[in-house]
Formats: sequence, C-alpha cells, structure tokens
Amino acid sequence: MFLGLVTWPLVASAQQGGAPAPIVCAGTPQAAAAAQNPGRGGGRGPAQPPPTGIAPPSPDVTTTEIAGVIKGGLKWTQIMWEAIGNNGDGIVSDKDGNVYFAQEVNSAALKIDKNDKVTVFAESPGIGSLAIDEKGRMFSVRRMLLPGNPAFAGPNPPPTGGVVQLTPEKKILADTAADGTKWVGGPSDLAADKRGGAYFTQGCLYYASPDGKITLAAEMRTNGITFSPDYKVLYLTQNPGAPDEAPTMVAFDVQPDATLTNRRTFVTLKQDPADRANGDGSMVDAAGRLYVSVGSTIQVFDKSGKSLGSIPTPGRAISIALGGPEHKTLYVVVNASIGLQGALPGVQRTMRVFRIPAVAQGLKNRGK
Repeated sequence: MFLGLVTWPLVASAQQGGAPAPIVCAGTPQAAAAAQNPGRGGGRGPAQPPPTGIAPPSPDVTTTEIAGVIKGGLKWTQIMWEAIGNNGDGIVSDKDGNVYFAQEVNSAALKIDKNDKVTVFAESPGIGSLAIDEKGRMFSVRRMLLPGNPAFAGPNPPPTGGVVQLTPEKKILADTAADGTKWVGGPSDLAADKRGGAYFTQGCLYYASPDGKITLAAEMRTNGITFSPDYKVLYLTQNPGAPDEAPTMVAFDVQPDATLTNRRTFVTLKQDPADRANGDGSMVDAAGRLYVSVGSTIQVFDKSGKSLGSIPTPGRAISIALGGPEHKTLYVVVNASIGLQGALPGVQRTMRVFRIPAVAQGLKNRGK
C-alpha cells in the first residue's frame, strides 16, 4: 500500500470566497479525519456542494423502462420504518435476499425480511455502512460519533474508527494505521474483498487489511464504492474538484496483493443543475451493470460504461442494493428531510427505506 501525503482541491464554499479547499490524503488517522467533512453527521464523505433547489421527497415518482433493469410505470413502496438522524446507511442483502442497513445513531444493524418486517440484527458502537463477503461474513465501518449524536454521550461510544466484523463472530478487523496509531474519524462506505479485508472511503480510499492495519490505497475525493462481480475491478465515486467539473466514477484494476492499478475514469455522472448532487451509493448487478445514486436518481450503466438510463427515487438517494426474492427487488435508503428542522442537532436527517420490483438480478454470493 502507498503511504504518502498529497493535497487535492475540493469544491469551493461560500465561506472560502471561491478558493478551492485542500483535502489531505495520507496513511495516518489524523489526516484521514481531516479529509472528511465533520458537518455531515457521520461518515458520508466529503461535503456536497450547496444545493440550490432540491425538490421535496415524493413517493409518487414513476419509472421509465430500462431494458433488462426495470419496467416502466412502477412506483416505490415504503418499508414501514423511519428514523431521525444518520440512521440508515450502507444497505446490503444476504444470499437469501434478506436486507440489512446500518443505524449509526443507535449503533445497530437492522434486518428487513421477506415480509418487510424490520428487526435489530446486530449491535456495535458507531456502526456504519455494511458489506457482506463471499463467505457470508458481515463487516461494518466504525464511526467515531460527533457532538449532537445522541450516542455521543452514551455509555459505549466507539473509541476508534476503522472496520469491524459483525458476523459470524464480532471483532475489530482493523483500527490501526501502519505507523501504529489508532484510527480516528468516521469512515463512509466499504467493500469487502476476497482476502478477508475491505476497502473503505473516508475522504480518500483506504484498505483495512486482514492483519489489522489500515493503509492509504488511492488519493481521491470519494464516497461510494463497489466491486465488479468478479472482484477484478473496483469502482469509486470521484467528487469534482471545481464548480465547473462533473462527478465521475473511477475504476481500478485489483491486484492479488490488494494494490490497485490502471486508474481511469469509467463514467461521467449527470447532475441536476438545481440539486448539484455528487455520486453517493453504488452497486453492481449479476450482469455487471453499475448503479450509482446521484441526488434523487439511480443512474445505470452497462459494464462497458454506456449509460442505460436513470431510475427516479422518492427522495435523495443514499444507499442502494438488490435483494428480496430472487434478488430482484431494488432497495434504496433516502434522506427525506428536505425542509425539515430535525429534533436532534447535528443529525437533522430523516431516513426512509423504499423498495421497487426489478428485472435485473442482484448478486447472491455477496452483499452487492
């Protein structure tokens, strides 16, 4: 793994008067924590550009047919669960089609069964986005909690950031940098590999090795992450470095030793001029198609990078997965709090989960 220090420009904010803000990529936990935006309430990566006209959530949006992916004229069904705060993230499915997502505020992973019943599946301090590998092991990022999160002052706040294993046994996979210091901050998304480790995003891209060490894997401004079905390619969102740039998906070739080569731009994502959202969650289906949540859409690409169309979502899409019977149900976690003044300072988001029938089939041998 590469260990070094590099600065990258972020989208300028109004407070900066148009000057790009640097982001630091380094193999130290302090630099990783500095690279993430603390104002987002727990690990969703670098700051999004300020929206100028986000439409309110609507469960009545209908789909346009995308051949092999989804039929036209369908509407979303809401799962009867809702929570305030950063309380729905990193959705995945198991081999039986059960669906799981993380509740950071309550430090729990929830399960949605075939009857849409929601129950607590596992508990762990600061639990974040989830991943399931080919052996059925479930992993989660661990997020150190921010002031304003009700669990911040709780009895067991997470002492470190990093990656934990939740099943079949609960243990810390990696929470220590290569220099021996403990990891801090709030990792965003992760993807478990075939070696027993996991790549995760925290502003930049890092690798949590099976030997317990965390190292810098790539210098970029990233959030969403997923593998190709054969694990040979790793896809990541790349957030723009200037207001006139578009977000993209970057692809890497994955080597047997977990190093990454042949970095290239795989696709350019479309932004709503009013929303200006970057790429967030991502996944692939069994045919190798790539899905990326961008604002209130899920953009779909074939395995060559050709755009196949977009699926409108009933709110700002956070995380996506194919699960349910035959893995042919599309699930999305949405931030439905546009215009809402939340009850909890620092975690003012209302999360909801929706599902819709799909033609495409998800992967059965891993979480997504």
